Amino acid sequence: MNRSQFVQRTRTSAPFLRSLFRNAIEHGDEDVCITVGTLSETRGFFVADDGPGIPDPAHDEIFDKGVSSGDGPGIGLSIVKMLSELYSWEINVTNSSDDGARFEFEIPAPA
Repeated sequence: MNRSQFVQRTRTSAPFLRSLFRNAIEHGDEDVCITVGTLSETRGFFVADDGPGIPDPAHDEIFDKGVSSGDGPGIGLSIVKMLSELYSWEINVTNSSDDGARFEFEIPAPA
């Protein structure tokens, strides 16, 4: 990846991470802890929090535009899904070890 590609990816990934962080803060309390790390079994990373989590039945619909459990417009996680698809990343939502939400992103190996 050359410098120009790196700069472009950084610019487009900022809203992606901002949406995940904002979501954790808005749905958690003021002391929410957000953790970012690498996946151990596959190539990728995760963003997890220790907030209230996402109920299992809602895992499939949370990425739909307009879906929100709060007062927001429900577009943050749809942006996350759209950008992950743009990068060809597979996204999964699970519960974190602290019972919060955990978003896992599997990145395909370079061709």
